[in-house]
Amino acid sequence: MSQEVIPNLDAMASAFMHSANDSKIIVKAEELPQEGGGIDYSKHFFEPQVGKSYTIKFITNPFGDQITHRKIYKNLPDPKRKGKRFQYVSSGSAKTCKVLEAFFELHGLKKENNALAIQKLDEYMGVTNQACAIIQVLSSDDPKEIGMYRMFTFSTYGPNPTIANMLNTKLNPTDSMIKNGFTKEDIFNIFESSVLILECEESEYEGRKGRDFGKSIWAPNKRGAFIKWTDETGNEKMHEFSNNDIVEGQLTPDAKIAFGELVKVLSNPDLSVHNYFGYKTIGDAKNTEETEKYLKDVQDKVDEIIPVILKAQSIADIANYGVAIPDAPKNNDSATLIGGVKASDILKDSIPNELAASIMNTETPVAATENPIANNPVADAISSNPDVAAILAAGQQ
Repeated sequence: MSQEVIPNLDAMASAFMHSANDSKIIVKAEELPQEGGGIDYSKHFFEPQVGKSYTIKFITNPFGDQITHRKIYKNLPDPKRKGKRFQYVSSGSAKTCKVLEAFFELHGLKKENNALAIQKLDEYMGVTNQACAIIQVLSSDDPKEIGMYRMFTFSTYGPNPTIANMLNTKLNPTDSMIKNGFTKEDIFNIFESSVLILECEESEYEGRKGRDFGKSIWAPNKRGAFIKWTDETGNEKMHEFSNNDIVEGQLTPDAKIAFGELVKVLSNPDLSVHNYFGYKTIGDAKNTEETEKYLKDVQDKVDEIIPVILKAQSIADIANYGVAIPDAPKNNDSATLIGGVKASDILKDSIPNELAASIMNTETPVAATENPIANNPVADAISSNPDVAAILAAGQQ
């Protein structure tokens, strides 16, 4: 998508300049402690490495919420392949998710010390809840990473919700914090806002190793995002956004050119939070045909197995339910890895390419959410400007 095909950037630019709002952006949606584990995909996601330090800047997502939440049940027994498990991305609302509805029913029985309900929860209702935001890496021990834009997932509950806690201090300061000098800040502002010095160390929780960001801090100086591109004459260009880019409420000519280049980056399908992270509904016009089929197949499994879990009189009854899988040949290469996962793993079975990272990308324990939608003036500006909306939507196909 070249700059020339964007007929009007004014609506988007205005939205980026005024993206702060008075509504509360939900960072942490605290519920019951859950368990999880994790892998990541570098093409789409930021992968901080243990022992390394980074400076990252949170960036406005022009196609959705500033912070997107999701909830994944990871250990549901697969009725189509007995002895295997499958993963299910939930809406986060018991009104629309049979799994979450069953979870609450079993948890109610757990409060009554029902031993079987406790077993069912432990065995099949393991869940991971995550949040995702778009970031730019401003500094890294690896020079190749500097300047890249990626999605960044983080825990919002559990033993180590460091990032969520730090975001809350900026986005949703408490009354006590405000009385002591803290102010609400739009950290997604591309011009000048607080940036995070991310210190990545290793931690261990219940025998599972993971990333620990406990030593991370907000940098003392605010910084803008920057963009690099090659112009029509082949010259390398770079622009770092600052408050000086805005004069009388409008972008300067040079900043407007740079902003057009930034829009190209943010509209790259590789950065689509919808495709690679967000909860998806059957029938969504954004879904590909392959994704739509996959979602229906998974929902069919959920519809079949949840009543079995609830009605079963023992764990053995659940384990023995389903269609048996023929024994695999002894010479099958089950040790082959795809993205760090066994090629024979059922979780990779029939997953569309655009969903692979979304389904497999599970991290440390995080909390449930009622699928909150924070106001996003950038998205509002897009939807109110048909020309910009149509072109950018095409870039997301």
